[in-house]
This record gives sequence, C-alpha cells and structure tokens, in this order.
Amino acid sequence: MVKASTIAFGGLALSASFTAASPLLYERNNDGTPSKRNIILGWTDGMGQNVVGMTRQVIERLRNPESDKPTYTGYETTLENDSVGVMRCGSASSLITDSAAAGTAVATGFKTNNGIVGVSPDGKALGNILEAAKQAGYLTGVITTSYVWDASPAAFTAHSEDRDDAWFIAEQQIGATHPLGRVADLILGGGRCAFIPQSEEGSCRYDDKNLIKSAKEKYGWNVIESPEALASAQQLPLLGLFAPEDFPAPLDRPSSQPSLAQMTDKAIELLSEASAADPSVKGFFLFYESEVTDSTGHNNDAIATYSASLEINDATLNVKEWHGKLKAKGEDTLFFSLSDHETGGFGIGYDVEDPPTKVEIGWEPLVIGRAVHSPAYVADLLAEAAGSGNASLAQVKSYVADNLKLQNYTETEAKMVVAAGNDTSALLEALVYSVNIRARVGYTTGGHTANDVQIYCYENPYCIKFWGSHENTELSSIMKGFLQDDSVDIESVTKKLSGLNAMAPTLPGEPVEE
Repeated sequence: MVKASTIAFGGLALSASFTAASPLLYERNNDGTPSKRNIILGWTDGMGQNVVGMTRQVIERLRNPESDKPTYTGYETTLENDSVGVMRCGSASSLITDSAAAGTAVATGFKTNNGIVGVSPDGKALGNILEAAKQAGYLTGVITTSYVWDASPAAFTAHSEDRDDAWFIAEQQIGATHPLGRVADLILGGGRCAFIPQSEEGSCRYDDKNLIKSAKEKYGWNVIESPEALASAQQLPLLGLFAPEDFPAPLDRPSSQPSLAQMTDKAIELLSEASAADPSVKGFFLFYESEVTDSTGHNNDAIATYSASLEINDATLNVKEWHGKLKAKGEDTLFFSLSDHETGGFGIGYDVEDPPTKVEIGWEPLVIGRAVHSPAYVADLLAEAAGSGNASLAQVKSYVADNLKLQNYTETEAKMVVAAGNDTSALLEALVYSVNIRARVGYTTGGHTANDVQIYCYENPYCIKFWGSHENTELSSIMKGFLQDDSVDIESVTKKLSGLNAMAPTLPGEPVEE
C-alpha cells in the first residue's frame, strides 16, 4: 500500500510517496560511487518530552520576568521542529527498561534484560551497528557526559552481562580484550577511575592494570584529560577522560571538564577530516550522549535537568552547523536524536496540597530559571559545612539564597535541611522539595517510566523512516538502511563475537555479591 504525505522536518518540507520497502535516492560522486555517509546519533538519556516543553517555557519566561502574564515569544528549542516519531522502550525483562537494555536494543536490534549490555538474555554477545560500521570501513566514536563505560556508550562498544563491571568494559573499549580489537576511533567522557590501577587515588579497579598506559603504548591511543588538550587534539584514535566518574550538571561543572558541545565539535572535526583524507573511509558513525538528564531525573532535580537540557540544545545547534558543512562537502549525513527511556515522570503543574482540597492551575518557570547552581551542588556544600554534625540555620539560608535564589524560604524548610545532617541524599531531598513545590512541578518516581520517547531527525529525506511509532529494536536496521551498504552486517559481527565470554571474572579483592 502506498502512502502519500507532506511532512516538515526542521523546516524542510517533504512530499513523499513511499512504501515501507522503497529505497530513497541519494547523490553520487562524479565517478558513480556513493558519497560518504555519516550517522550522528544524539542520545538524551532519560529526557522525556515534558523536559523539552519546560525548557522552552523557562526561557520564554526569562525573556519577560517582570510580567504577570504568560509569555509567548515564539521561541522553540532546537529539537522541537525535528520531532518525527516516537520510540517504545520496554526491555526483555520489564516494561520499564534500564539504560543497558535500552542501549542494547537500539544498537543491536534485539531486546535483552535490564542490567545487560551488548548481550542477549541467554548470554550470547550481540553485534551492533557501530561495530558493523567499523568493520565495513567507517570511522566511529562515542561521547558521553557520564562514565565512558556506562551503560549507553558501553552498549555500542562492549559486551558484558553486568553493566557495572567497569574494568571489564573499559578493557574492551581500548581494544585490549574485544574480539574485534579497537572498535571506536574516538571515546570522550568521564570514568577515568576504571582506567587507573587500584593503587592510585580515585581508582575503581580491583587490580593494578594501568589502562591509560596500555592505551597509549599498546593500542595507539592519544590520551587527553583536559578541555585544553581536547581543543588542540589533531589525531585519532583519541581517548578523552575528563572526570574520575561522571560529569555534574552543566551549571555546576568545573572548567576542567568540557561541555557536550565542545566534545561533539572536536569529534566531528576529527572524524570528518580523517574521513576526507582517506578515500577508503566510507564516512563515520558518532554516538553522543547527555547522561545528566537521567541522573537529575533520578534526583527529581528540575533545576539541574533544565541546565542539562540547555546543554543539549547547544550541542544540537552545534551538530546542525556541522550537518550543513558536511552537506556542502557532498556528504550525506543522518542526524537524529532520541532518549533511551524517560526518567522521573516529570510533570509541569502540580497540586501542592496533599491531599488536594482545591485545584490551582499554573506553574512558576522563574523558580527554575533564576537558580545559579543546582540543589545537588548546594547539598554537597552543606554536607561539607556540616562535617560530622549539622549545618547551621544561617548556613542553610545563605547557601539557598546565593545558589537556588528561592523566595520566601521559610524557617521550617531550613530546619528540614539542618535535620538532614551531613547525609547528601537527605539534604538533596529537602532542597528539591523546596524548589519543586515553588515551581509547582512534580515527579511520579525516582526511577524510570514506561512512557514512549520522542525521535527527532534533522533535514534529510531519510528522516521519513522514523515517522510513526517504533520499537527500540527497529532503530539499528533503520540506521543500516541509510548507509545503503551491504557490508555493514551486524549478523556477521555477532558470529565473530561467538567466542566471547561476556561474564567478567571476579578479580582478587573484588567484593562478591551474595
């Protein structure tokens, strides 16, 4: 059956008559060969559609903060006009997925159990789209604001029956134990702790292997650890480890850690230049992730989530500029973005009374927009100030006023924070309560939800393939279809991985779960 439609993607109107199997035609080079093809996959971990709407409304309110009326300036975040479809997110073991199973489903085309990366429920290592692209002659990269060995980037670069086996995943990522060798040409993010020996401060290994040294000396990586080194980097393969663990929210981030836009900018620069310099390279595949939208969703921290959404907006604008540059060079680039699941069940407009005696419609975006640091940042300050006891009322009021900018902060609220002592989780919970009740936003959970997530795609006729509702397992075949390259063969990669034992051995000194 043929469907006819006209759809707008990022300002590009497409009139299309198509069937599910009909190919889309692309430009070819003068010699008749296909032009270089690139895939850029943005990954907004845990970010639901309500976060996008909240971000727009906060920005509009900040443009007219003195008004007592709603503000409609016509502003839109850079993702909104690119919405083309939705993705269903369940895993093999639960209607509510975790990041490991979600990443595996998108990367491999198969559902697995929560807690597993790149492995089927019965322990079989599964090939993925990044590995298949690398085997077929494409350059590849992963970026995250989390640990580089965290569930989402690991689903594209490693195989482990336990997403928490950091050392096991990190060794695969540098090419030390992966059956295919090094499958990524660029890895940027946090998680240095899994790359340094246990004898060094801040290590999260259980042995004395120094993966940074091995990466340089045995596997040819250029290793960097600062934004300055990132800016001056000129060669692949590139391993950037900018934090011991994951990155904090952007409004709390130290200058020693790069932004998501800085990392994507350098990654695309290096991948595109290396691709252009080598006629045998067919293009590149880049995965980049904001993980902060997930961690802040778990904390029910709307201020930190808003700052992470702004960072996503900046990175997306940056990638769109590169999309235009690559197009001008005659390269065909598929740039799309999605979340692996929603975290927190964030809602705008919350009944502040419990139980509610009346319904009051409204919310206060300025409560979110005025803050200069997040509740998590203030909780850390207060935990340090408390020492082995409790922070003072004066300290609580001062830190809240200076960082969260809350108005009419009460003595009762401050005493709740004091009572939390030096427990950062309890401190954070008390501070988040005061923010959310003023902003009138709410959360259904501290975990994930079963809600569908949006798929966004930018200015490419192939975006029509994402139209409608898709299982997360459909995405790998959609990406493969864009490349129009039969040598990108995920099934053949799975066969090559058949000898991999994806269960990490227990290391000496490693605690054993009972």
